Amino acid sequence: MRKTNLTPLIQCQYFRWRMFRRSKVFYADGRGNQPALGKHSLGTRDPSEAQAALFRLDRQLAVVHGRAPRSILIDEREVTLPIERGYEIFREHLNRPVNLGGVRESTKRRYAAPLKKFADFCGREGIRSWSDVDRQSLERYAAYLANQEHSEKTIDFELTLLKQIVQMLIDNDHLGSRSPIQLKLKAPASATMYCWRPAEVQAMLEHCDSKPSLRWLHDLLLLLAHTGLRISEALSLRWEDLDFEKRLLRLTDESALPETARPRRQLKNGKSRFIPLHNNVLPMLQANFRTRKALGREFVFAGPGGEPLDDHQVRDTFVQEVVMPLADRFPPTGTGPSFRDGRFHTFRHYFCSTCANERVPERVLMSWLGHSSSKMVRHYYTLHEEESLRQMNAISFTGVSYGMSASGHTELETQQEHAAATRVKSTD
Repeated sequence: MRKTNLTPLIQCQYFRWRMFRRSKVFYADGRGNQPALGKHSLGTRDPSEAQAALFRLDRQLAVVHGRAPRSILIDEREVTLPIERGYEIFREHLNRPVNLGGVRESTKRRYAAPLKKFADFCGREGIRSWSDVDRQSLERYAAYLANQEHSEKTIDFELTLLKQIVQMLIDNDHLGSRSPIQLKLKAPASATMYCWRPAEVQAMLEHCDSKPSLRWLHDLLLLLAHTGLRISEALSLRWEDLDFEKRLLRLTDESALPETARPRRQLKNGKSRFIPLHNNVLPMLQANFRTRKALGREFVFAGPGGEPLDDHQVRDTFVQEVVMPLADRFPPTGTGPSFRDGRFHTFRHYFCSTCANERVPERVLMSWLGHSSSKMVRHYYTLHEEESLRQMNAISFTGVSYGMSASGHTELETQQEHAAATRVKSTD
């Protein structure tokens, strides 16, 4: 009976190996692969050196058998950069001042989870150096994320981040003369987002206005619907941001300003912008200015003591006191998101869609929303069936109106009926 091989399998980047000792020297057995790779001496008695030699052997034979490009064979003169050390260099890179290309704390926090996830993946795959992070390893990582049921958007974000790290390490001479990773990513499909309808916005405003405890929320929703502000931007508004004489709302990014006693406002894209105040929202702001400013309130929307409102608590109040009570009034009409899925950011979709339907020029809308690309405007735009029908019926294709009459017939049908009745009368 054949003896079972109890030596554990080691999964390297391209092949599986069994590592064993003979006369205290480490060997690698790759005969279980397709094609069979035979036995190879690793030329050392040291376990750590043997493991490093095994991964080099794995790459070399991957090139020989057409599994990987020759570019993965790193020149011995190049420095091998461990994964964790590469992360440290990347963090130092992010910690530069914002005006020199550094990022905000919120961005650093967003990067933390993907970096840890990839480090865990590298540990399982035996990838110990950034020299081993190549197109094939990123493709395997993408397959791993897909198997974990991560969205296309998440996979695209994480692979783009890893490509940027490799590019940064190359640019700063940490990876010798290796080339950037050539991996073209297909843009992920946009997730379906809900967009309020005018009747829903009106219902929410009336609901808040009817309850004295929610009047402040009425004012906040009215502002969001007429400006497209993010909730964080709306809650950070100070009275000094409003120019009632010029009827403007000015959002100033304060990231590059020196530290002061009050918190600095940091806009998402780091760019200041202004938004004209609509006739529907200007009187509300002026009335609140007279009452709240007189109390010494710095923020347009503030707590009892004048402190800025917590956006999480405000979101919870909106969902529990407005969205849920009105959800039965606006039930789902299909399998997609519905009224109950709407949140504060849905007002940004509503503002963008309403402006686009009213033919606001795209460049103007981009300026109001604070976007530098029309791609984001298209992301926020939603065309409802009602608006689509209205736009269609506003087009004259033949020069003849076929609109519906009060009787429910088209105007052409009405004209034909009238002509037929005239012919019958003349015959009589």
